[in-house]
Amino acid sequence: MLISVIVPFFNARQYVQGFVRDMAAQTCQNYELILIDDGSTDGSQKHLLKLLQRKKIPTKMLQQSQNQGVSAARNLGLEHAQGDYVIFSDIDDHLRSNYLARLSETAMKTQQDLVGCCALKVNQKGQSEKIGQAAEYATQKALLTAFLDDQLPINLWTKLIKRKVAKQVRFLEDIKINEDKLYLYQICRLITKATFIDDILYEYHSNQGFNSRNPNENFNPIVFDIGRVSRLIYSDSPHYAQELANKHFYRSQMILLRSLIRAKDGPTNFSTQLHELHQELTQSTYRKLELARMERIEGWLFNNFWSIYQIIIRSGVRAYG
Repeated sequence: MLISVIVPFFNARQYVQGFVRDMAAQTCQNYELILIDDGSTDGSQKHLLKLLQRKKIPTKMLQQSQNQGVSAARNLGLEHAQGDYVIFSDIDDHLRSNYLARLSETAMKTQQDLVGCCALKVNQKGQSEKIGQAAEYATQKALLTAFLDDQLPINLWTKLIKRKVAKQVRFLEDIKINEDKLYLYQICRLITKATFIDDILYEYHSNQGFNSRNPNENFNPIVFDIGRVSRLIYSDSPHYAQELANKHFYRSQMILLRSLIRAKDGPTNFSTQLHELHQELTQSTYRKLELARMERIEGWLFNNFWSIYQIIIRSGVRAYG
């Protein structure tokens, strides 16, 4: 069984050595490595090819003339994939030596369209937490229920997908955040079964970005993609999942609301969007949703004491997510 490992990169020279070391250490050698240079200007590609040749790792190096983003790069990689399964990895993370082997073993044993593993999320302080858990989904309803109820991690680097399924979905290239979430949802809409093992095979190293917890950072408009993706998922959800889809949509909108409030220039430059989002959430049917206690308190707060709620969120209080 051949696995296509699709890895986009942009100005990633500092991570090249570690990535090549991880690929060379894989106990499963039956893979094709597809690298997509997304318009790098720091010599990443040249350095990568040199190290890969030294380790004798066969590689397809694809080139985008300018930086088009991870979605465009992944689409290009999918077009060239020849494996029975595909997986998307990031060049700045750590792949454990049995990463491909355990996933491959599980795929061959179960013959599922989607198999997954657990990961370790490591922040800049070196603190870590486990992502994912062992699970077996025998129906599409069970799989979508887990996705919409936030029981299924939305990352792609822990998920091995049959190529014939993966190629039926394209990443939306104008979406810069949660593009992996939308892609995974669309994959789940195509399949009926999936298996997840409890092994931690991947280490994701998070970097500060638009979603930093720092309440004084500038707001990045691409965060509006959170709302766009949640709307697309909500509008496409099957009838039996409408209640969960509604809850999922509400929670995504609340993430966007908090991001706008916490942003240093959000309330000033995006006051119209903040007002519209507040109005939409105030008029929503969140009271009918089965929310956690703190979520219901938060809903009551922003609905009845909007000014106080903004002060609490800007202060960095984490009780509200």
